[in-house]
Formats: sequence, structure tokens, C-alpha cells
Amino acid sequence: MFRIKQSHLRTLAVLAVSAAVIASPLTAHAAARPGPAGPVGRAGPANAAAHQTVYVSNASAGTVSAIDPATGTVTATTTTTNPRGIPINAHISRLSPDGRKVYVLGDSLAEYDIATGAVAWATAMPARTETEQLLLSPDGAMAYVSNDDHLLTVDLSTHKIVRAIKNVSSAASTALSPDGATLYTVTTAGQFLTIDAATGKVSASLAVSGYSSYLALAPDGGRAYISGGTGARTVTVVNTATDTVVATIPVSFSPGVMAVTADGRHVYITSPYASSIGVLDTVTDTVAMIAVAWEPQQVVLSADGTQAFVTCADSVAVISTARGSVTAEIGISGDAYTHPAPVSLSPNGALAYLPNTTSNTVSVIDTVSHTVTATVTVGTRPSSVTFGPSGAVAFVTNTSDGTLTVVDTASAKATATIADAVDGPTIVAVTPDGRKLYVGGTASSSIRVIDTATHKIIGAPVEVGGYPTSIVFTPDGASALVTTKYQGRLSIVDTATGKVTATLPVDLPQSVVVSPDGKTAYVFDFWRRVLVVDLSTDTPAGSIALNPAVSGTSGLAISPDGARLYVTSGKTGSVEVVDTAARTVIKALHIGGAPNAVVFNASGTLVYVTDATRNVVFVIDTATIAPVVAVAVGLSPGGLVVTPDGTSVFVANRGSNTVSVITTAVSATTSTVSVGTGTLGGGMEGIGI
Repeated sequence: MFRIKQSHLRTLAVLAVSAAVIASPLTAHAAARPGPAGPVGRAGPANAAAHQTVYVSNASAGTVSAIDPATGTVTATTTTTNPRGIPINAHISRLSPDGRKVYVLGDSLAEYDIATGAVAWATAMPARTETEQLLLSPDGAMAYVSNDDHLLTVDLSTHKIVRAIKNVSSAASTALSPDGATLYTVTTAGQFLTIDAATGKVSASLAVSGYSSYLALAPDGGRAYISGGTGARTVTVVNTATDTVVATIPVSFSPGVMAVTADGRHVYITSPYASSIGVLDTVTDTVAMIAVAWEPQQVVLSADGTQAFVTCADSVAVISTARGSVTAEIGISGDAYTHPAPVSLSPNGALAYLPNTTSNTVSVIDTVSHTVTATVTVGTRPSSVTFGPSGAVAFVTNTSDGTLTVVDTASAKATATIADAVDGPTIVAVTPDGRKLYVGGTASSSIRVIDTATHKIIGAPVEVGGYPTSIVFTPDGASALVTTKYQGRLSIVDTATGKVTATLPVDLPQSVVVSPDGKTAYVFDFWRRVLVVDLSTDTPAGSIALNPAVSGTSGLAISPDGARLYVTSGKTGSVEVVDTAARTVIKALHIGGAPNAVVFNASGTLVYVTDATRNVVFVIDTATIAPVVAVAVGLSPGGLVVTPDGTSVFVANRGSNTVSVITTAVSATTSTVSVGTGTLGGGMEGIGI
């Protein structure tokens, strides 16, 4: 197997290749010639594999990369723009049936001409919708854009939206029949819908088991395969002619995106949290696993079916379907992951711990000398570090092998490994008294509680739903607040009994903070709202509407006195400042770029915000609510923490494998600490102090 990377590739970028890869039947030097017709991933002429280009959309970079799979090199990179010249956040791409064009979807739908290498046109998509999927009709005349609200039909000759099917709620995935006459949609609520593509009318609705995630059709359209999504380890098979479930197949992983071979015999299924691809035999209902790189997101098959192309964290894996193994891994340039990386400070501020995801280590940094004093070997893909209240031990979540490493901070040595807590652990929180550890994982639907003294699991799993994103305790430790992204709710857990005492619906919750007095919780969703929760009754107490232009919220922080909330939006380049008493936005601060992680200093006089696109940390004066300075740091800054005395800010730079130390007295980076490879974590939930 060979692995080729561009010299400028950010090796730590997660989702640099974001959910999109397509195989073209054309060579780069013969791109003007039409190729065989047919939807992407379906079989074409037997010799098509010799004339392929793989196109990959790179999300926030707003580019499309062309790869020659024969040589493993990126042959071209084209910027895609919308009519205003803004990068379109490209995250889905599809090849036209004639092989001449690539359609790229993000904030806009753009047409990329393969022959000229230029963007021919771009049509803006409706604002504040979460675009999920792009389909092309077999004749290339229409495009169908699926999002969580409705289905859009775009006439590709006029570049206009001609129909919006609005009676489709919470669409998770959509597929088009081979003849282009029927759309099939599966919703997050577990409904399989049959829709007339010409009229937009729903002709049939079928309940399928549990939370549904992705949908794929057999080449003849006779079978639909539905992956169960995070926490639901099944693949459901539907007979589309009779609208009946004919099989529910258990798998050993959380299934994701799927691709069906031309003969319908095998289904290739991504397993993002297991770093592997599952291959389902549709005759025997058995699954074989193929190991790939970290976070496989999309899979498509070559025209002749001999190869599968899989987008991973920073590469495209090429699988030989005959051998059942990876034969090449091709690096792709793209944007850095837009969630903070987890820098964690010991309670006394003397040490900073930083997990290195690709070297399976944790760097221990002395916050006074700004040097790495130890490197601790831990499990596979460490994603976050949390200290016990005394600082004597640190707990490291290891996402890929499903373990937690216990580190003795005095000796900087791993003293124990806790296995079989949850699948894909990424978030961990210690109760205020230090006696219990709460652990959640992106591939699990439950939280486990661990005794910090014995390292033993306590009680039964606490069921909270798929993809826990944050765990926060009330100041007295009586309750744990858990947000679950895919289940769309906030669960309040009684820490004495380990039981869920209240469940509140929240649309795609991202994070939660608790007021310093412990009376109120604030939960922000992906769109434009902050849910207010009265913790004396565990009931909703209203919501705070953010600026209508804001979406794609990234970070949330509450001031030490509880009077202000700061909410960052990486999509709109803004920071919303909320008065918690009045429950209104008092200022929308537009700083541009992609503001992300946000923290207050101990006195609440300053706020620090990372911007991974411009490699700076903004310092905001909370009295004037205005930026004071932008401090240059390393490449792709993610998570950051402020020392308890407020003298230093530590910033994890994923693109340069460093930690920048900002001295607050001079508002400048005064030292840079080199650490291990992969200074990256599971998102904002991994940041700990």
C-alpha cells in the first residue's frame, strides 16, 4: 500500500474530505470526452477503471480536488464560489451522467466544468437549512437537494429551484430510483417515505426500526438498505415494490453511508467510529470488516466495481473489492476541523495535558517553563483529558479502542486502563466530589458511571440517546446534564441514583453550560436558539433567539457572574453576546473568519476566541464588547484554556502540532511548545479545565 500526501496537506485535519467523493469515468487528459451514463457508483463498461478521476469536495476550503487513483496524486484543485464570490462550504459533489460536469453542494449549488476546470454557475440554496444530500436524475436534467426540512428540485438548465417538497420532516437520507420517477426518503424518526419525483406527493409511508441514518438503493431499485445510525447497530432491508421490511440485519458497529455493488450482492458500509468499512453479503447476511484510516465518511464504487473509494479524515482510501483490502491511501488538502481541540489544565494550573490523536500519546506541558516534561503512551486515538478535582489523576478517553487511560499526574505514568465503558468514548466528566466519572461516546446511546477509586463501572448504563456531545454537572454535583445530538435532547441525570429524571427536546444540541449559582442551564442548538432550563424544576423556562443570520453555532461560554453568554458562529463569523437576565442579544459582534472555541478569564473582563481560518485568537473586552487585539498563534487553533491566575492562555494548534502560550499582560504569544502529532480531539466537549 502506498500513502501520498501533498506537501501543504494539514495532516491533522479531520473531515478535510467532508462526506463527498465521486468517481469519474474520464481521465484528466481526456476530460472533454463523454463517459458512460449512469448514477455515481453504478456499474459501467468493464474498462472504465482505466479512465477514472476521483473528485473530492473539501468542506470549508470551498474547493474540489481531482485525484488520479493510478498514481495517487492530486492533479488539480479548483475553488468553488457562489454568486457573491464567497467559498460555498463544499461538502457534497456528484458527477453528471455524461461525465462532463461535477455538481458541488454547500451554501450554494455550483456546476464545475471538467473540461475547462472552471465553475460555470452557482445558485444559492435557501439560508439556514442544513443541506444533507445531492441527487441527479438519470437524464441529468434535475438535481434534488435533501435537507432536514424538505426536498428541493433544481432545474439544471435554468439553475433555478422549481419545487420544494415541504411535507418531508427530519429527512436523514434520500435516494432516487434508477428510472428517476421515485424518490425514497428515510427520516430520523424511522419513517421510510415513497415520493413521486414529478409531483412531490408522498405515496407511501413505512415505519422502520429505531433511529435511521442513511439510505442506499440496489441498482435495480428493488431493495432499499437503511443504516440504523449512531447507537442502532442494524441495517434494515425494504422491498420497494411492496413497501415492506424484509430483513433487519444486526451489525457489530454503528453503520453510516452505504454503497451497493452493481450486482446487488454486496453493500459497502462506513463505520466512522471503528475506522473501518463493513461489507455486507446480501445473500448470507454476514458482514466482513476492512480496516481503513480514521473517520471514514463516504464510500462509492468504481464504474467497473473493482474498487471502492472511501473518504477518511485527511485522505481517500482505495479498496480492492477482489482482495478486500486497502491498496492505496491518497492524502487530500482541505480545511481543518472546526471544533476545538482539548487542552486540559490541572486544577492548580501547573500542568497542561494535550492528547495527540495520531501518535496515541498525551503531552504533559509545564505551564511555567512552557516545555514538554513528559509524553505518556495511552490508548488508540486519545480524544480528551479530564482531571480529578485534586489533580492527582487524569482520565484520557481513547476513541478507537473504547478505553480510558488513568494517568498518575505525579509520575506522569499510565497506571490503569478501563475497558468496555462505552463505544468510541470522547467525553468524560468527573463529579465535583471526585468520586465518580461519567463517560460518553459518539458510537453509544448511553452514559456509563465509573468509580474513580476502584476504576469499576457502577450500575447499569444511563440511557440518554445517540451521540452524547457534552456532560456538565451542577455546582453541588446533584445532577448531570447530558446533551445528545442525534436524539435531539437534554437529559438530566440524578447522580445519586443514576436515573434520568427529566428529558427535554432540543434541536441538534451542541453544548450546555450551567449558571454559577446552579439555578439555570443554557443549551444551544445548531441553529439560532439557546434553550433556558430551570434546574429547580428541571423544566424549560423559555428560549433566547439569536440573530436570524446566525447558524452553525460553534462555542458557548458563560461569564463568571452568570450575567452574559457568548455564542460563536463559525458559519457567519460572528459572536453573539446575550444578557441572561433580559434573555436578549445585546450585541452581535462580527469578527469574520470562523470563530470557534470561547472562554472567559477568571474575572470575566476578557473573552478569548479562536479562529482556525486566520490562525489567531481574538481578545474581546467584555466592558465594551469589542476586540482588543488578534493574537497570532499556530496553524488551525482549536481548543484553549486560561490558567486560574489569568496570566496565560494555552492554545492547541492542530495544523502545526504545537501549543501557543499567550501572556495576557502583553496580549502576545510568548512561546510555542512542540507536541506529538494529532493535537486534535472529539470537539468542544473534550475541553477540560
